[in-house]
Amino acid sequence: MNKLLIALLAMTVTGCVSVVQRAPLDVSQIPNDCANRNAIIGYLEANANIPQQVSENKEDYARSRGQIRSRIWSMRYTCQPV
Repeated sequence: MNKLLIALLAMTVTGCVSVVQRAPLDVSQIPNDCANRNAIIGYLEANANIPQQVSENKEDYARSRGQIRSRIWSMRYTCQPV
């Protein structure tokens, strides 16, 4: 009984300490949907404001932020009302 309790406790503590890694965001697949421009840009800005994860190196972090910023710029340029 004690071994079962120790094993269960160890799994619980280990699960809480594990680093959750986000799935990569492929912003190139997001369409230029001008009707939903505000929602898409809001989603991209929310992803751009996520801080760097512990397991994410600086180059990957900078590259993903650059891709997101570039996609936001592209959406704003394409869907800019005249």
